Amino acid sequence: MASQGKGKDKKGKGGDEDDESDFMPLEDMFRKLKSGPLNFGMFLTGDKEAPVMIGAHKRRNPEALGKKVKKEAGTTKGAFGKLSLDSGILSFECENEKVPKSLAKKLRVFLKKEGFIKYKPRVVMPGGVELGDFDEDDDDEAMEELTGGSSSNSPEEKEEQAKNAFAKRADEVDTLIDKGGEGIKARVDEFKQKLETCRRMAWDGEFADAMEALDALRKEVDEAVKEAKGGAGGGGGGAGKQETKTPEGHGMGVDIGGVGKAVVGAVGGVGKAVVGAVGGVGKAVVGAVGGKGGG
Repeated sequence: MASQGKGKDKKGKGGDEDDESDFMPLEDMFRKLKSGPLNFGMFLTGDKEAPVMIGAHKRRNPEALGKKVKKEAGTTKGAFGKLSLDSGILSFECENEKVPKSLAKKLRVFLKKEGFIKYKPRVVMPGGVELGDFDEDDDDEAMEELTGGSSSNSPEEKEEQAKNAFAKRADEVDTLIDKGGEGIKARVDEFKQKLETCRRMAWDGEFADAMEALDALRKEVDEAVKEAKGGAGGGGGGAGKQETKTPEGHGMGVDIGGVGKAVVGAVGGVGKAVVGAVGGVGKAVVGAVGGKGGG
């Protein structure tokens, strides 16, 4: 079996009429690769000593091979496709769209532990994008955080626990969105869509990315709710007093928080301006306007 390292094979596991095993020792896999490409299936195992399991075969369908390796590895995170060796470069060209980002890192660790350090592994996504060091994530650490560091379960049980724990956190954010009120109504659909993306990432086992995205969404919703409440409070309390200058340089205090006060201030200002302009006639007008304003 390739993932069991040197000189190790799983007898009776997926052999064919040519006695070629799906799970061959690594040295046999590299020897066969010198003659041409192989199809492969590779999945994470949850085992720190042997973090990946590899199955390789010249003729077996890659997807079928991937399903077999997945069953043996006991996890849902992995890839299948075409495997080739060229000038020391070991290329895993994946055919499935959802490839765990930590696969390249775990593969390098595995090959190093098994003593095959002269080969440089490449994990290539459909479309030619290569998973490199910058793509490595902390899914294992995130899963440990979600499960409270539980070590008594199998990898599959642990992953299921992590998914359930994440679902509870996602439900909390969902409730926060629902209680946001009218102030965030225009953004509810946007927030819900982002939340669904977080849930999908967690369901696919990308716990680190899912938790990071969920934390960012929670913060975004919190800020939107605070902003909406702040805007409503400012509108109800009014803008206070503004100081307006007349052409003569006299200050006129106008309280624009209440309509009634604004009208009184404006009428009073008109009266004073008329007084300054036309003298006695202005006083009469002041009396008349002031009477109406007072009523």
